[in-house]
Amino acid sequence: MKFATTLLVVATTFSALAATACGDSGTTSGSSGSSNRPADIAKLKGDATAGKAVYTQNCLSCHGSDAKSGSAGENLPGTEISKAYSQIVNGGGGMQSFSNLSDQEIANVWAYVLSVK
Repeated sequence: MKFATTLLVVATTFSALAATACGDSGTTSGSSGSSNRPADIAKLKGDATAGKAVYTQNCLSCHGSDAKSGSAGENLPGTEISKAYSQIVNGGGGMQSFSNLSDQEIANVWAYVLSVK
């Protein structure tokens, strides 16, 4: 019995390590796993109220309370949606990637940005 328990622990650990090594992040990030994540996010309906909290925590310092340029960022409401989602997911141009946010959180943030327009 002790051998079977040890074998189960080893198998479970190996499985988790293999999934990590192969890039399987599970469902913790909430990402679609698609090769075109920005397009998948664009299909979601965002919730501006939920997006405000995520925006405040992650975006406010650069884009300001009105989603304008702030200290470093682009005027968000004028950005086309595909470019915005790609920028949020991939980063670049001085902006860090926020790929750790779930697809729904990103859609919610964009709904909030559009609501302050």
